[in-house]
Amino acid sequence: MIERYMYQDIIQFKMGRAVNNQVLYWAAVYLVDGLLIDTGPAHTARELLEELRREKVRAISSVMLGIRSGDGGLAMISRGTPRCSASRRTWVL
Repeated sequence: MIERYMYQDIIQFKMGRAVNNQVLYWAAVYLVDGLLIDTGPAHTARELLEELRREKVRAISSVMLGIRSGDGGLAMISRGTPRCSASRRTWVL
């Protein structure tokens, strides 16, 4: 499940994990001037890639890795998405 919101020049993609039609948690990624900030959970990667087809993504920055924020990056990298970077302060918990 992905919802899309516009905040001036910023696009927010809000992703939820639903079980029995009830969302258990939400995660969000942001697209700002071609920079995708975080990649979301792995289980939404395919759906997020479909949403991003309409956008110009030039780079990806993952500020953290975890079940709700960075796991989807592996799927994007394997599909040839542009430059990726991760924070040096990324901790895997």
